[in-house]
Amino acid sequence: MDTDLISSIADELIEAAKVYYEGKSDPLLTDAEFDEKQAFLASVVDSIEDPELLTKVQLILEGDLNLGAVLEISDEVIHHAPMLSLTKANTEEQLRKFIVKMLDSGAESFKVQLKLDGFALSARYEDGVLQQLATRGTGEVGENSSFLLTADGVTILGLPRVIDQKGTVELRGELFFTEAQFAAVDAKRVALTGTPFKNSRNAVVGLRLKATRGLDFPVEFSFSAYSAWEGKHAIELSSISAENFDTVEDLTLRELNGKAVELSKLSTVEDVLASVAALEPLIDHFEAPNDGVVVKPTNEAQLLAELGNSSHSPASQIAYKYPTPSVPTEVIGITFSVGKTGKITPRAQLRPVEVMGTLVGSATLNNYDWIANKYALDLRVGSQIMLTRANKVIPFISAVVHNSEDTSPVEAPRTCPGCGDDLHSEDGTWPPKTLRCLNRDCPSRDIFSILNAVSKASLDIDGMSGATVDYLHEEGKLNSMADLYSLTMEDLADSTFGYSKNGTPRKLGETRAQNILDHIEASKALPLVRMLTALSIQTLGGRASKSLVARFGTIEAIRAATVEEIATIDKFGEKKAQLIVDGLAHRSKVIDQMIDAGVTFPAAEAAASSGDTLSGLSFAISGPVPAPFPNRGAWVEFVEANGGAFHSGPKAATSYMVADSAGSSSKVVKAHDLGVAFMTAEEFTERFSA
Repeated sequence: MDTDLISSIADELIEAAKVYYEGKSDPLLTDAEFDEKQAFLASVVDSIEDPELLTKVQLILEGDLNLGAVLEISDEVIHHAPMLSLTKANTEEQLRKFIVKMLDSGAESFKVQLKLDGFALSARYEDGVLQQLATRGTGEVGENSSFLLTADGVTILGLPRVIDQKGTVELRGELFFTEAQFAAVDAKRVALTGTPFKNSRNAVVGLRLKATRGLDFPVEFSFSAYSAWEGKHAIELSSISAENFDTVEDLTLRELNGKAVELSKLSTVEDVLASVAALEPLIDHFEAPNDGVVVKPTNEAQLLAELGNSSHSPASQIAYKYPTPSVPTEVIGITFSVGKTGKITPRAQLRPVEVMGTLVGSATLNNYDWIANKYALDLRVGSQIMLTRANKVIPFISAVVHNSEDTSPVEAPRTCPGCGDDLHSEDGTWPPKTLRCLNRDCPSRDIFSILNAVSKASLDIDGMSGATVDYLHEEGKLNSMADLYSLTMEDLADSTFGYSKNGTPRKLGETRAQNILDHIEASKALPLVRMLTALSIQTLGGRASKSLVARFGTIEAIRAATVEEIATIDKFGEKKAQLIVDGLAHRSKVIDQMIDAGVTFPAAEAAASSGDTLSGLSFAISGPVPAPFPNRGAWVEFVEANGGAFHSGPKAATSYMVADSAGSSSKVVKAHDLGVAFMTAEEFTERFSA
């Protein structure tokens, strides 16, 4: 392995860690980028022969050091007890050893909490009144951040100004943005500067610093406490009593939204590991930014006192980041293709490498800006990358580890690879963020439109694989969605769906062909919403199709609707309406052919719904979903199918906030501020869905 490459990455991580711990400027790397580059060094450490470089890399791989950060603190706050980071467990075996060690050391049981990806703050109270905020700093010395308490336009949800305890009490926790809060401040940042924040933590750091000089717009932060102290001694967080008080434990339970995962009083190693495993598929969907979990004894304060700290972390707590196997490889080429709505999608050709048991040689990317923007990937031919599989399935480039001096940024294509027409920059800039081919008859669109049409979310033509679609398209038998309805047994039975190891084509045969024909026949009576989604019209996805059907009812009325009429639908507007009208006009021949083939386009949603029992009402929700709905999506579908409206967050116009009115979530607090009426999940069920 190239020694210069390893040294360069090591130096980059040391500099990034220095900036991170100093907290004086925007982070150089996200946590994910830092972790991936650290993983790259771990994959090559055994090949390092230079003793000095080996020592440097081993230091970085320890993961708990500030890597030489020297803080310049202008307004010092001495922490009575060190404010330390946590030791990381990167494997289940490391976590298991920690749990066994704690059991041997007197742990009564364990609790599992989210590890928030925010900014650590200490809040000091004197006789119950909040007097001071301070950063972690070096762990021994932090910086006074009390200006956040008086800065105009700053709100911190979850941080009480008054607590019931007397004497000197310190709460320690994370300052962060929820997804909704981050979206709000990022939109304001873009409106003012044209530049988004790099990530949520970057926004917290930047706006925390900017609060000293006055913010350009109101900012709402969140705070969740993870420990409490009296002088040098930890006390149980549960002993703190206050209004507007949020703990990481409360937040974790709230984010679970009623899903059954045991988080406390876990008495055995297997109990803890089972709860940690149960959280893994859920936390990516939480509103609070997080990068794993923290495991602690339930008798936290006792063991903090008895076991003490290492030089970097408390001995009785550990952070666990869910392992996502990633391996190093190299980009050997970048190609571009045209999607179903004309969007140009780049694809990286990779030096083949095995990831989670599968040999991977390519990865689909997002858009041109994602490749070229230094705040995204800055991906180039020759880039050294880390490759993983998102959701353990889809090949995903998680980080660019290094670009050598002889690599160059990828030039945006000027012409469409499918039809040769000039490409359009959607945002009007060049280099572009997103590229699109505006030629509706571009042959490259056909294949993607058909794949969209046969997918489970659209017509659900079981057995119609991408390989079969490719074959039929190349044979000229499947050029549009309407052609599905003219396929014969002979067409399908002779189609290929892959190749054997020796290269022999595998034919579908009559049994598989009949299954496909049965599904095609059944699709003729699918609801109008599904049929509209299958047409691959730009901006006309599932939610927009529902709104269109709710407003006009039939395919005839939708096709006859004007731009002005469609634009009056909530959240549509003229631009979206024009795209829909143009798209329907372009698909007019296909729709006519489908009608001739027996497709009914039934507006079944209206007949299947319970009517308009929620007409004129709007709902927001925080906490458990009302019974009998299995998840939030099903509940939202019920609300909208019955004439109601769903608000992702409470607004002045929201009719009901479905939540416990005594809760402390940001949505509940906002609903109270707006004067929105509350309704529990049980009350919703009894009134509307029993």
